[in-house]
Amino acid sequence: MVVSVLGIVSLMYLLVNGPLSAYLVAFCFGLGLGGLTTVPSVAIANFYGRNSLGSIRGINEISIGGGQALGAIFSGIIYDLTQSYTLVFPTLAIMALFSALAFLFVKAPQKQ
Repeated sequence: MVVSVLGIVSLMYLLVNGPLSAYLVAFCFGLGLGGLTTVPSVAIANFYGRNSLGSIRGINEISIGGGQALGAIFSGIIYDLTQSYTLVFPTLAIMALFSALAFLFVKAPQKQ
């Protein structure tokens, strides 16, 4: 769900029209980002146990790093084509929404 918060805040960047609104949106984004660093570790430990946390988190971080790298390249290509980031924020927000929806279908593993 943290991802959906960041997606919504990404859309709020489109409404920024001055320094005060920029600080407000950046503050909200920071709150969401703070949750993004904490919630996954707790969720993984609750789902799979603490013994598997390091392995799963390591694979997870590789995926996150790859997504961040591709997101930066994608955003740069859109900016080069349109000379604006206006299309980038809604596109990334929609991708975040799909990611959040995918989490609704995650089921806890069977206890052995």
